[in-house]
Amino acid sequence: MKQIIHIFRKDVRHLWREIAASLALLAIYVWSEPATWGYPETARSSIAAFLTELLPISWWLLVVRVVQDESLVGDRQFWVTRPYEWKKLLAAKVLFIAAFVNVPLLIAQLSLLWLGGFPPTLARVTGILWMQLMWALVLLVLATLAAVTTGIGQMTLVMLGIGAYVALFSFLSDLLPQGVPRAEGIPNALVYAVPLAMCAGIAVWQYARRQTATARLALVGTALTPFLIGAATPHRFLLDRAYPEPAAMQLAPAQISFIPMNTPGNRSIYWQGTTRPEGLVVIQPELHVTGLAAHSMLLADGNRVEIEGPGGFRWDSGWGPDRLRLHDQEYFRFSIMLEPALYERLKDVPVKLRISFAMTDFDTQETHEIDVSEDEFPVKNLGLCGLSNHRWDITCRYALRLPGYIAATSATQSTCPGVDRVGSSEGAKNEIWQPAYESGPAEFGITPVHTINISMMNGTNKPLLCAGTPVRFTFPRETGRARTSVEIDGIQLSDYRRRDDTGVPAGTAR
Repeated sequence: MKQIIHIFRKDVRHLWREIAASLALLAIYVWSEPATWGYPETARSSIAAFLTELLPISWWLLVVRVVQDESLVGDRQFWVTRPYEWKKLLAAKVLFIAAFVNVPLLIAQLSLLWLGGFPPTLARVTGILWMQLMWALVLLVLATLAAVTTGIGQMTLVMLGIGAYVALFSFLSDLLPQGVPRAEGIPNALVYAVPLAMCAGIAVWQYARRQTATARLALVGTALTPFLIGAATPHRFLLDRAYPEPAAMQLAPAQISFIPMNTPGNRSIYWQGTTRPEGLVVIQPELHVTGLAAHSMLLADGNRVEIEGPGGFRWDSGWGPDRLRLHDQEYFRFSIMLEPALYERLKDVPVKLRISFAMTDFDTQETHEIDVSEDEFPVKNLGLCGLSNHRWDITCRYALRLPGYIAATSATQSTCPGVDRVGSSEGAKNEIWQPAYESGPAEFGITPVHTINISMMNGTNKPLLCAGTPVRFTFPRETGRARTSVEIDGIQLSDYRRRDDTGVPAGTAR
């Protein structure tokens, strides 16, 4: 223990300037960050935005300097002639990083939580500890890289290489088979857990053996593991387990049926127009949702398209992600993207089309109706809200993690002057849907307090939200998952091609 304290004190003497600068930046951040929680922007909020980028750089510098103060690369360092035990040297470095990065950050986060109006509770402290764990893992990676490099210059080049790796990873991951993220919790966790565990092992190995070439080669292997895990993930098996087909005599959470072309009737058909991938052909059959229970909402987390043609021909898109919210008695267009060669082969012959959805069912009975006021008002399950200076949106401050919610109001309920309440349809409403972030107990970042704007405008660009306007907040609660599908036999694809060829990405459109 004496040797650990000796090394720790030596590092503090060597790096007191870096320590002082890092702590000063963090203190200024805690002072300035609350200014970002409201309007208008001030000099303090601009400082906070700048420090959000600068603080991680100061921690990066601190970690690199303390690890490289006893360089592990080479065998001609002065410190190796001292009776240092590698375990105690490693422990001293961990103690330094915890003392001057993690502990000050923990105090800062608890302070910001309190300043934001969220007194620490067990759930909130758990979220703070989750954020600490995330930062500890980031610092682990930085320390591992610092252990196999010499000097700030070499470490900077490595960081530039990591930036290129991230860009390459984004590109190559699109080439791998895609699944439904909510069905693949374990593989998605392994993509991060395995490389991080390997980094920890490499760091210990480097301190124990100082075999830099081996450690660097192992880091290259670490960078390849996410691709190997993605390639080996059994997407279909995981989805079948996460979204089972309804058992015999059990109805699906909703029924989806096909509406043939030129079917008479006055109906509103939803679709969302965005640019399609260049060169693909868009097929858009019309579908109808029925049978959804009262106080329920369906979310399509993924979809799969299968086509059977003449001569035993089969085409399968595989499961891919989706993000469609379905309502009862709703008509919508489902967009299918096909390669031109495939479309030309099948366009004029009757084919069998099967569209499957991976559905999550939500109960929507938990609602809270709030009258907007000029002063700050609480919204249960969300946070502290208030009218923004723009007068057409609510700014809400929440702690740790944004919950999923639906916020709704209508022109007939608005208390704002100039809003046409008489001409507004009684059933028409402005509705904002915010899916829950899948990020564990807390979002990753420096601050545990975040803001979100909930904007509601009517067709005349006049605000609907003024003091006294009621807004209903609904907080969907997941109740189950299942698969459902619709089969269309004898469909001719050319009849449903979108003529202007400006469709939407593969998946649903509404």
